[in-house]
Amino acid sequence: MADAAYGLWPLVVLNTLLFVVFAASFFHPKTQRDWRAMGAYSAFLVALFTLFARTEAASTITELQSSPPRAPISSRTTRCS
Repeated sequence: MADAAYGLWPLVVLNTLLFVVFAASFFHPKTQRDWRAMGAYSAFLVALFTLFARTEAASTITELQSSPPRAPISSRTTRCS
């Protein structure tokens, strides 16, 4: 479980900051409710990029490539009477 981090934590921080700054450039929070919405958006981004960092995409791609091919879907024709 030691390599569960995959060394991508600086990328999580960079992506989160990039997206938050980009959103803040369009949405300028003024009221307390605006700041709460911006905080919720930031928390969502942290959770999203953390999930991406902890999910090893290589194993998913390898599983997809090594799975046996599916049988083709037969074309069915139905006639309306």
